Amino acid sequence: MKQKRLFILGLVLAFAGITHAADILKVQDVEIAAGESVTLNIELNNTTTNLMGWQCDISLPEGLTLELKANGKPKGTLGERFKDTDHSISSSKLANGDYRFIVTSMDGDVIPGTSGTMFSVTVIADASLAAGTKMTGTVKNIEFNTKDNQKLTFSDVSFAVTISGETTPGGDDPQETSDVLKVEDVEVASGESAALNIELTNTTTNLMGWQCDISLPEGLTLELKANGKPKATLGERFETTEHTISSTVLANGSYRFIATSMDGETIPGTSGTLFTVTLKADVSLAAGTKLSGVVKNIEFNTKDNQKLTFSDVSINVSIKSAAILGDVNGDGEVNVGDIVTVCNVMAGISTVDPQVADVNGDGEVNVGDIVTICNIMAGKE
Repeated sequence: MKQKRLFILGLVLAFAGITHAADILKVQDVEIAAGESVTLNIELNNTTTNLMGWQCDISLPEGLTLELKANGKPKGTLGERFKDTDHSISSSKLANGDYRFIVTSMDGDVIPGTSGTMFSVTVIADASLAAGTKMTGTVKNIEFNTKDNQKLTFSDVSFAVTISGETTPGGDDPQETSDVLKVEDVEVASGESAALNIELTNTTTNLMGWQCDISLPEGLTLELKANGKPKATLGERFETTEHTISSTVLANGSYRFIATSMDGETIPGTSGTLFTVTLKADVSLAAGTKLSGVVKNIEFNTKDNQKLTFSDVSINVSIKSAAILGDVNGDGEVNVGDIVTVCNVMAGISTVDPQVADVNGDGEVNVGDIVTICNIMAGKE
């Protein structure tokens, strides 16, 4: 009976927001000079023909803003697809600095056509941004509604913004680098946490320290220390150095990390984890949800006082189904197969993590775990 209730609850959560993979929202990458502006088009290719309105948020990194109207609200212009409808667009700036846009039709008009620009905004680059800087913005919290009152959700969409112009080599001016920073995709269940590793593959051998910011979408946070600062652990590459890492939460909600060596030691090795943080998923996130964060404002310094800048790096997070107690073999059900798997673990012929097979949590894998699985199957636990 307990399993049946969990199954029904899962269906309810799954259909609360329906993701329509056939429809594609996209944003083209743009180039912009420091102190200038550029048009950013949010486009839709759709097979669903009864879409009526939508809502989305645009999140921009520090140094980029949207043009505002006289009333202080973000300026958004509907695309030509809407010249024969009565759709209207409204906007606001959220407390976290994101820009929200909502499009509706009071007469219930559907979105005409199957491709083209939904709406456009104007991105403004701060005059302080250096030529060659690469940044990442995100369109997130994307929801469409249909005439039959269905809600379709879309995965976050990232777009790159490159600051154009000539770069000046030498001194403190930031230089592009062939070194690669990367973050592997992660899966985490709602209400649970997962390790997020920031890794570096480098050919530059005199890198000494770095700074970067991690920006996460709503529903994802980083584990904090008792003092309220983000918890971070340096990777194994630093076991023999005196590097230290400090962190803080910025006013815009991003997490900043700075690693230094007071003794001027370089980063050892040419590949591996720089540091690790713990990603936490809100309990309200539905299984199957895909979210995107970003590592941005990435700068490394070298022993000869050069500053190297890196392009923004996306963080792709998938919300998976929470583990089911007793589902040792991971097939989504508690049945005889799990008993067999426990027996195989006891015999040393299974690759399943013994912690997963320790169903009753007594620290051992034994007959007691088989009894617990039987009780779960019988509805007694």
